[in-house]
Order: sequence, then structure tokens, then C-alpha cells
Amino acid sequence: MNEHHKPILLVAATQRELEELPTHWDSDLPNGIGLHRRALSIGVDADVLITGVGAASCAAQLALAGPQGYELLINAGFAGATRGEIPVGKLVLITHDRFADYGIPRMGSQLVPLHMAGFQQAATPNTDGAYVATSPQVALRGFTMCQGITVSHPTQGDYSWCLPLPTNIPLVESMEGAAFALVASLLGIPRISLRVVSNYADPNPEWDVPLAKRELAIGVQRVISAYMGKDPLKEV
Repeated sequence: MNEHHKPILLVAATQRELEELPTHWDSDLPNGIGLHRRALSIGVDADVLITGVGAASCAAQLALAGPQGYELLINAGFAGATRGEIPVGKLVLITHDRFADYGIPRMGSQLVPLHMAGFQQAATPNTDGAYVATSPQVALRGFTMCQGITVSHPTQGDYSWCLPLPTNIPLVESMEGAAFALVASLLGIPRISLRVVSNYADPNPEWDVPLAKRELAIGVQRVISAYMGKDPLKEV
């Protein structure tokens, strides 16, 4: 088994998403927001950061907690998906994530990404505005790969107000993913972005929270076990 001397940090927006995991919360943290040390024990003790919902809260909390010698950051949570592409309850590994509604409007067209409009960025994204959400060196096999979009409110499948989005790969949406990827990039820490589809991104979302919580717990345990070298994932 590999020896890992630096802890793993599991990052989630809410405690609710992690309810099926064996966690021990710090009751002194207001509203549960903040860093819960050694809160998760799955073969290795991991810290858990609850950021609150939204990109700003995620970025602020991770920027505060991240520079503490972590070896791996894992972002885990719920996501919405386009109906017919990825079913509810499916675990996905997000390779890249982008702020889908951050940009400069042009007349008669979609938004222009900030970096293409000439504005300086703390971390430079890819040419299409995406940040690396899962580091290639820790991209575990056995999961469906997709890309993420981060929005300030659910799209319900209407992307007309978003940046131009890729059409050749399935997308899932969240409210924190790109913020996690951006801050992790600034920190220079390997990261894994794991999401479970909890609902469809359309006017009839068909939420299944109990299923999503169960599958996410299974996914987090698989990721940590595989990363620690205890139960390597096999290619499907």
C-alpha cells in the first residue's frame, strides 16, 4: 500500500450530500460551514470542508483551508444533467469545468469569456474557458467522464444566456465546480471532481436525493480506496 503522509481534503457544498458517509462533524462550526478535521474515516482519515452553496462561498472556503499541506483535493456533490444523456444516480468524473454565465455580452450573440475579452484572470483557463477539474495524473478509470458547467442558478436546460458550450461531450451543471477547479489550480494541488446526477436540468427535474446520496457515498469510497492503492479501479 502506498504511504500517504499528507491528508486528503474532501470538499462539498453541504453536509446533506455526504449523509451516507461515515462522518463526524465539528459541532462548533456555525451552520456546519468550514473545515471539519479528520471527519471522514475510509481507510485513511480525511478532512472535510463544507463550503456552502455557490461559487463565491466555495472559492473563499477552499482558499482559506487549502494551503495546509493536502496531497489531494476531492470535490464531491450533486449535479444536474441533460435528460437522455446521463441518468439520475449516475456517478461522473468531471475533467474540466467552466463558469458558464461569467462573461461580456455581445449584441445578438452569447457571452464572450472574460479571458477572451482581454480581462486578466487569477488562473488562466483553457482557450474555451475551462479549468482542469480532475488532474490527469489522478484521473481514475472506471467512471463516466464528462465536463461541467458552473452557473449562478439552475439552467433548466436553457443555455441561451451562457457562454458557448461544448457539444461533443455530456455536460453536468453545478454551482461550485469551476470555483473548486480554479482555486485548486492556484494552490497547485492534484484534484478529483466527482459528481452524481441528482436531477435533470430541465423544467421537470425529477430529483432523487436518496439515490444520489447513496451513489455519491459509494463513489467517494471508491475514489479514496483506489487512490490509496487498496482497491485499484479496473478499466470498464
